Amino acid sequence: MTINRRHLMLGAAASAIAAPHVVTSANAQSPITLKLHHFLPPVSNGHSKMLAPWAKKVEEESKGRIKIDIFPSMQLGGTPPQLYDQARDGVADIVWTLPGSTPGRFPSTEVFELPFIGAQRGDFDAVVSIGLLMFFDRPTALRTLAELQSSVRPGGVAVINVLIEGTTYLDMFDPAGHCLFARDELLRCFQHWHIVSSAAEEFDAPNTSVKSFHTLIARKPGEPGLGASRP
Repeated sequence: MTINRRHLMLGAAASAIAAPHVVTSANAQSPITLKLHHFLPPVSNGHSKMLAPWAKKVEEESKGRIKIDIFPSMQLGGTPPQLYDQARDGVADIVWTLPGSTPGRFPSTEVFELPFIGAQRGDFDAVVSIGLLMFFDRPTALRTLAELQSSVRPGGVAVINVLIEGTTYLDMFDPAGHCLFARDELLRCFQHWHIVSSAAEEFDAPNTSVKSFHTLIARKPGEPGLGASRP
């Protein structure tokens, strides 16, 4: 059996999956164990409702010949921008990452991560941002949040999840390229919106550290249908 870790497939959306081409002889019977590495916490929807079920399905449908061990929260070390190189260099066999974490390497896919490309102000009934803003430096995070707000139509809804002060697990971030919001900062940013839901949560992270999040659901003032007109 030979595992070629240099050939990767990238899917571009809000995230990307990089998967190796596994090459085996036709009659190979020995089980294959692959390491999947990503930056999301185990309690995240991306891990618990997508990656973990997918790994289980691969094992079931291969009748146990392919097993995928998942390492969330950067448990194999490094930072999210290093995930692509970890797959290339054999630290992991599969990585789940963002093309935008490695700027300049995948320009044809990064274009889809530009905020609201092709959208007008007030173009959406709902906008959801889960964990995105924490990977930007503070000025970029605040500018992107303002763009999120302006993209929602009157009467529309914004769902925003950010990492907040009190977080002690920072191994996954570039020291100069992440943003921790103050614990009440989202509420202040949406002070003129109707707050539907506001919740702060804390999760255990490696080495007795913690991750603290604030999730806000807010409705923009105004009547539906009064946003910017479409061309």
